[in-house]
Amino acid sequence: MNNIRQILIPTDFSAEAGNSLKYGINLARAVGAASGRQVKIIVLHSYQVPVTTVETTYVPDQAIMMKEVQDRAEEEMKNLEREYLEPTGIPYETELTAGPVMPNINSMVEKHKTDLVLMATHKAGRLEQLIGQLTVYALEKCKAPLLIIPDKAEFRPLRKLAFATDLKKILRSEVFDKLKYLASTFKAHIIVLNVNTDLKDLSEEESRELNHIKAELQGMEFHFQFIDGEDAEEAILEYVHRQEVDVVAAVPRHHGFFEGLFHSSVTKHLALHTQVPLLAIHE
Repeated sequence: MNNIRQILIPTDFSAEAGNSLKYGINLARAVGAASGRQVKIIVLHSYQVPVTTVETTYVPDQAIMMKEVQDRAEEEMKNLEREYLEPTGIPYETELTAGPVMPNINSMVEKHKTDLVLMATHKAGRLEQLIGQLTVYALEKCKAPLLIIPDKAEFRPLRKLAFATDLKKILRSEVFDKLKYLASTFKAHIIVLNVNTDLKDLSEEESRELNHIKAELQGMEFHFQFIDGEDAEEAILEYVHRQEVDVVAAVPRHHGFFEGLFHSSVTKHLALHTQVPLLAIHE
């Protein structure tokens, strides 16, 4: 994401997905205005034959059900185009694809050379399983930077970007390139956030990573913020909420910040911090 030329937005036609699409449209406009080149939006819907307890022993039964699902999806996509996409005047494309969501997302990323995937979260309850499984899976498997949009978030120009780090080594400079691109595009300040690190007792590895981050962000407007908290996810979310941070970013790691946020503490996040989009930048 040294550039944003195409944004892929999966949709299930829910209200939350509609909100994430509005966010993506406004982001595309803002990036286009700053860069002087239009950003294309690709909207993807993945459909499957619904699971039923009634046995279907004939292939035609499955074919009829699939055709009905496909027809409904096509009508929903037409409605979405009329309501959201056509009035914008920005370039867009829609895709309807059978099969599971995550493989379809990655296929579209490769097909369109997508620079950013933008995915909605949903209110706990009705689609809690989606949050607990698909989002965490996407954090690990998505082949492009992933911007996760809470259900009530509204786009605003990015002025403050928080980068959450555990001061463990980041191997690829491309992670910082993506962060710097967003900061440069929006003239944003980067806040490098760390929880519970004692600066007087840094390990050799942590000291190296601290210096590495400083070197990578040289020339950018940034500062380090070290905060206390027994729960890293809670402490970071409370800080970004209080400081009105526009996006919080991190590198997904096993049992790391994002996985914890979207697994055990998802309800707390959605209830208290519904305005903070989250950017996963993969190594």
